Amino acid sequence: MHIQLFDGHFDTDRLFNSISKFFDSLSATPIELIPEFFFLPQFLINFNTIDFGKRKDNNVVNNVELPPWCNGNPRQFVNINMKALESSYVSQHLNEWIDLIFGYKQRGKNAEEACNVYPQCSYEIGDLSKMNEKERQTTLDKIRNFGQTPIQLFKTPHPKREVSCTKYNIGVFEQDKNYSLTVVNKSGFPIGEMLLDEKNEITITRKGEIIIPNGSAQVGSGGIMRIERNGKIMNIEECQNGSILIGDERNVLVGGGDGSIQIIDISTDSPKKRGRLCGHDTAITCCVIDNNNNIIITSDQHGICLIWDIGTLMCLHVIEVGECVIGLDINNETGNFIVLTQHQLHYYDINGDLISQSQWIEHEQFTSVAITQTPMWNDKTFVVIGDMKGNVTFLKLTDNFEFIHCQTISSHPTPIESLKISNDNTSILIGHVNGIVICLN
Repeated sequence: MHIQLFDGHFDTDRLFNSISKFFDSLSATPIELIPEFFFLPQFLINFNTIDFGKRKDNNVVNNVELPPWCNGNPRQFVNINMKALESSYVSQHLNEWIDLIFGYKQRGKNAEEACNVYPQCSYEIGDLSKMNEKERQTTLDKIRNFGQTPIQLFKTPHPKREVSCTKYNIGVFEQDKNYSLTVVNKSGFPIGEMLLDEKNEITITRKGEIIIPNGSAQVGSGGIMRIERNGKIMNIEECQNGSILIGDERNVLVGGGDGSIQIIDISTDSPKKRGRLCGHDTAITCCVIDNNNNIIITSDQHGICLIWDIGTLMCLHVIEVGECVIGLDINNETGNFIVLTQHQLHYYDINGDLISQSQWIEHEQFTSVAITQTPMWNDKTFVVIGDMKGNVTFLKLTDNFEFIHCQTISSHPTPIESLKISNDNTSILIGHVNGIVICLN
């Protein structure tokens, strides 16, 4: 768009490259911040190393210059913007913004008193379809260069919003909390899936079986998937034969030793094979589905993680971790996910960009990982890691995107195979290799 406005080339002195300079120029235009300022740090970085040229002061135009309060970190800049936007103060004064942009202070005397007057050409000009070609083109050029003030929607003050304080409960991650450990299962069979519903009722399956809406699914040794739902049993033949089995309300995924992942569509009464994800060269080790953000993340023994689009089944991003992935979990609220290897913990965003990385002491033998479902407007993200000795380690993500150790709790003196944190953070299910499941709360 910039190139179109400036005759096919970059006008470096007019490019957006400094938050400070951009802010100083805002008071004379109707320009507002685009949504990316509140969720997408990548838009501030010149990832493609495009040569934008030099400004008149001979400075090279590259990444956007950020204010000192975010320490030059685009992710911190966006996170602070988002916290401000979601704060109770902004909610309480939202009506004042509506009055300025869409309401009674947009035009006339009220606009003048509120210092809210913009160039005449930015206001609603008329019906473009009724203009001749020259008038329409002139009008469009003005809009492109000066911006456009929204249509006035309200002629009287907008009512103040009723603000109820939404508190994010960190539950078991509270400092100095007294914990209780309760054995909720000791069947002796290897644990498959552990679920905690909204009422904190626990469901546990055998290894190789998962819960789906109104039923369950499992894959036999012959590669035949058996789906039991609403009292009916359906078999899908020639399915992928593998040890990784996960699912949600619409899809079941089976990952195998050949590096492929079979997807079964269970959204209808007649489940069917939907497709196969082929991007790994070695055995699949972990897989997660995030329907909120429409992605699937898979990992293999060589430390390759792939991010897939659920709708198109296309690979979106490739991440090279460097060693076998032994644990993978995702925050469905944000799409950020955690990758555990024997020596490192990696934290990525939905686009596969590394947020944080921690190095482990070599003698520690970790086996599984889980992350809290922290909403985007909150910064209290915690990670839980299980190890071969039956210990559970709590980590917290700081404002500087570094993981710090909170504490380690002994669960049961056998290796931990899986972990599940309840959505409200009040409980953690700890599954051991001998079939014992302990609930920590």
